Amino acid sequence: MPRAERAWKRHASDAETASLPRNSIVLRCAGGARTCLQRTTKQAYCWNFSEVGILPATKKKINVTGPIVVLYEQLIATIPGLERKGDANPYTAINGNMFTLLHQSSRLAIRLPEDKREEFVKKYKTTLFEAYGVVMKEYVAVPDAMLNNTKELKKYLEFSYEYAKILKAKPTRKKS
Repeated sequence: MPRAERAWKRHASDAETASLPRNSIVLRCAGGARTCLQRTTKQAYCWNFSEVGILPATKKKINVTGPIVVLYEQLIATIPGLERKGDANPYTAINGNMFTLLHQSSRLAIRLPEDKREEFVKKYKTTLFEAYGVVMKEYVAVPDAMLNNTKELKKYLEFSYEYAKILKAKPTRKKS
């Protein structure tokens, strides 16, 4: 068991320590039974301690639901084995390459190869997708009216999925 986990488990029964926010530093002073607590991850001002532990961080889950998210999940379900990722900004990805994005759970973007992208923009009178003032060159903005048409969108989702599979795989990031 890592040293930080041992320190946390030893102090977990202490009511004061158990109520600390995650990522707090826990110090066990060597001079006595007193526990020194530092509520930030900065260097603690305790010169005589025997063990230091950092409380494990927890990921905040944001479950966003709404009519657009439900339609997005129905669209994703049309391709077996395709998994929705992300909580606040749902997306799909394969080999580290994102190919659909439901930005702020309200605007759908689909990544398409150049020929299909031009066809989509012309046919549905839309534009390239823009997020936070930056144009995402390979993504098209799906018109809101088209979100209800799962059958039509499925065709473009399949094009997007096939396109993402041929892109160079990105290395995965290991969580430490």
